Amino acid sequence: MTEEKRTGSSRSSSIHEDVTDMRQQYKRRGSKFDDASVFESINPENRAELTRIASNFPLQRRATGSQESEARLQRKDTLEDIGLDHPSLDPTSGQFDQYKWTRMRLKLMDKEGIPRPPSTGVVFQNLNVSGSGSALQYQSTVGSILLEPFRPSGWLSFAKKSPEKHILRNFDGLLKSGEMLIVLGRPGSGCSTFLKTLCGQLHGLKLRKSSEIQYNGVSMEKMHKEFKGEVLYNQEVDKHFPHLTVGQTLEFAAAARTPENRLLGLKRQQFAKHITKVAMAVFGLLHTYNTKGMSCKLEISENRSS
Repeated sequence: MTEEKRTGSSRSSSIHEDVTDMRQQYKRRGSKFDDASVFESINPENRAELTRIASNFPLQRRATGSQESEARLQRKDTLEDIGLDHPSLDPTSGQFDQYKWTRMRLKLMDKEGIPRPPSTGVVFQNLNVSGSGSALQYQSTVGSILLEPFRPSGWLSFAKKSPEKHILRNFDGLLKSGEMLIVLGRPGSGCSTFLKTLCGQLHGLKLRKSSEIQYNGVSMEKMHKEFKGEVLYNQEVDKHFPHLTVGQTLEFAAAARTPENRLLGLKRQQFAKHITKVAMAVFGLLHTYNTKGMSCKLEISENRSS
C-alpha cells in the first residue's frame, strides 16, 4: 500500500510538472494551440494515464442525451403530414393515438382562436363541517321532496331536532388544476359532505369560520357569486334503470359539457358523439357502446350467454 501511494504521488507530481511546462510553452508561442509539439513533453507513461482518464469521461451519456433531444425535436413535427382523416385521429380505428389526437385538437383550437377550457384548483385549510337534521340522512330526490310535508322536523320550528354532528375535522389539502380527486369511504363517513363542501353546497351544513376554501386564489363566496357555473356538485343516485346504453349515457354527459365554440363548426350532437367515442377508446370501452348498462341482471345474463 505504501509503495502504491508513493507511485501514485510521484505520477501526479510528474503530470503536474508536464502541465507546467506545457503552460510555459503555450505562453511563449502566443496561445497557438495548433502546433502538436506543445504536447511532446508528456512522457508515454503519463500519456497512457491521461488517455485512461479521458476514456472514462461520460461522452456516451452526452451522446445519449443529444439523441434524446433530437428524438424530442422529431416528435414535435409528427402532425405536419397528418390530415384530419388519418386513422391515428379516429377513435374507432385500431391505430388511434390519444397523444396525437390531443395535440391536433389543441392545435386546431389555437388556429381557430377558441379559448382552452378553464380548469380550477382548490385549496382548503382547517376544514371543519358539522350538520344536523335531514341533511345528514337524505339525498334530495323526487321521493324525498314528496315526503317532506310528512316530516314535521323539516318545517316546524318547535319540532324536536337531532343533535348537531361534527362530520369533517381539520381537513387540509390542495387539488391543482387538471388533477382528479377520488374520495373513498364507507357510507356515512362524510364523503358526500366533503364533496358538497368543496363545491359550496352547504344546505343543512355548517362551515366553521376558521375554515378556508379558495379556488385559484378566489374565495368561496366570490366564486359562487360570480363564477357559479364553474363549480358544480352532481349527487349520486343509488338506483339505476338499464334503459340507456353506455354510449347514450356518456353522450348525455358530453352534451352537458359541450362548449359554445366548437372546432370545425361541428354541431352539438356531433361534438358530443365524437368526444364520447374518444373517451371510450381511451378507456377501452368502445365494445360496450351499444350495451345497456347499470344492471346486475343484464351483466349476469351476458356472462351466461358468453
